[in-house]
Amino acid sequence: METEKLKFGKGKRAREDDEAGGGFGGFEKHTKGVGMKLLQKMGLKAVDLARMRKGFSLVSSPNFAQRTWNEVPMPELQYNVRLVVDSAEFEMERIDRGLSSEEATLERLKEEKERLVVVTERQRKQLYSMGEILSVLDQLEEEEDSTLDSLAIAEQFIELRSRFPENFKLYNLSCIACSYALPLFIREFQGWDPLQNPFHGLEVVSLWKDLLESDQEFTASPYSQLISQVVSPAVRVSVINTWQARDPEPMLRFLDFWENLLPPSFLSYDNIVMPKLSSAVGCWEPLCETVPIHIWVHPWLQYLGHKLEGIFETIRVKLSQVLVAWHPSDASAYTLLAPWKTLFDSANCERLMVRSVVPKLQLILQEFEINPTNQKLDEFYWVMKWASDIPIHLMVDMMERFFFAKWLPILYHWLQASPNFEEIARWYLGWKELLPKELLVNQNIRHQLSCGLEMMNQAVEGLEVVQPGLEENIGYLRVPEQRHFEAQQKPVTQQAAMSFSMDYMSVKEVIEAHAQEHGLLFKPKPGQRHDGHQIYAFGNLSVIIDAIIKRYMLKLRKGGPLYPFKT
Repeated sequence: METEKLKFGKGKRAREDDEAGGGFGGFEKHTKGVGMKLLQKMGLKAVDLARMRKGFSLVSSPNFAQRTWNEVPMPELQYNVRLVVDSAEFEMERIDRGLSSEEATLERLKEEKERLVVVTERQRKQLYSMGEILSVLDQLEEEEDSTLDSLAIAEQFIELRSRFPENFKLYNLSCIACSYALPLFIREFQGWDPLQNPFHGLEVVSLWKDLLESDQEFTASPYSQLISQVVSPAVRVSVINTWQARDPEPMLRFLDFWENLLPPSFLSYDNIVMPKLSSAVGCWEPLCETVPIHIWVHPWLQYLGHKLEGIFETIRVKLSQVLVAWHPSDASAYTLLAPWKTLFDSANCERLMVRSVVPKLQLILQEFEINPTNQKLDEFYWVMKWASDIPIHLMVDMMERFFFAKWLPILYHWLQASPNFEEIARWYLGWKELLPKELLVNQNIRHQLSCGLEMMNQAVEGLEVVQPGLEENIGYLRVPEQRHFEAQQKPVTQQAAMSFSMDYMSVKEVIEAHAQEHGLLFKPKPGQRHDGHQIYAFGNLSVIIDAIIKRYMLKLRKGGPLYPFKT
């Protein structure tokens, strides 16, 4: 535009100003400080600028632009100076932007240089490692097959893995190592019988396992393939041709040494052990075998676990068939069944006992004769032998219906015949000692024993002995009459009674003495029991005495609970 061009020449007024002394001096006056901005763009500091502050302050002032053209001296020159300044500023900004771009480019080039240095170093190391690996492989290739040894080759590859772990995984050197090992393994394990010589090759196989497994899945590793092609066929042939399931020791010994070296696919045993074991159980004849079946089946529990359930069912069926003709006097049946109690599920185990064992034991107890004068215990021992194996509720029911149903009446009739209490006490304690602990801790059995002890105490106290089940129909003597009768008993009778009921009599005597002193009635309450123990009336209170565990309980009000107390 024309207004943006440099203007030359002076107007009439300008010439008049020069002549009047308002020429260049006036121009300098109005343009002082204009160079300040230029100096700042050139990089000078504020201190330097302050020291050098001269120039065209008026031209750079915002107010200057508002002044009319005619009011400013030498307007053409000032306008041209402004254009020069603006052009210089623009050029300096362009140079500054270019400098920043060049600096960024330089920084990127430095980073790229550093990256290339790292890449170059890595490639140099990689080339070196590849050279070392190829050198080892070339050395193995040059050696003759007859001089190669699987142990030495494994050690060389282990050294390569320790020196160059990344390249060992990157180039899958485990597969290359396996290709060297396979023919050597085939040669070294040729003719090997794992059941006769389970120690053979353990060291070298353990070394190769550590080398070939690495971080791969066990089933997909080169080691797993090596075992499946060399070891597994040898084991399978030996098991099929020589191993007998009734003699598990050779196979178990092999597994003890090799279990940690075999892949999971081998340890399933479905194609190795199970066929032989199932066949042997199917041919098992309990009546003809001299070795119990659990001797050669139980060792496989830790290896086969729930896979043996089908075999267990076959064994259970065979046992039930054998027990049809079994008699309790034959202890071999117990030897056969006892080891399977915890392995058969509870329902099948109870079904087997109910169908095959319990009826025969019940018959023995029914025929068993209780004779205090000439007691034979063989039949009783036959039954008690099963106490820990038959479900407890079945055993208790059998004892209540077929043993105590005879034992208590015999004791009752004996007590009616003016017996020797010392002899009865020994008889009672003797039977109690014959009962297994599984029965003694049962509440129903304890109740039966308590009934017998109650009758014995009644006889010692001079009371009328109540036959079991008839307490409700029998009257009781008052306390004074009881004590008068006891005073007439012989000292030996009292001494015998003390041998089996001292604790029981002591507390009872205290209660009786207290009742007599206060005119209270102390007698059993017909038909009332607590946990199988007789409840006694003591005035308005009710009490029980448990002689077996030495426990005494007191009822403070009618219908109220029983509270334990100590003497």
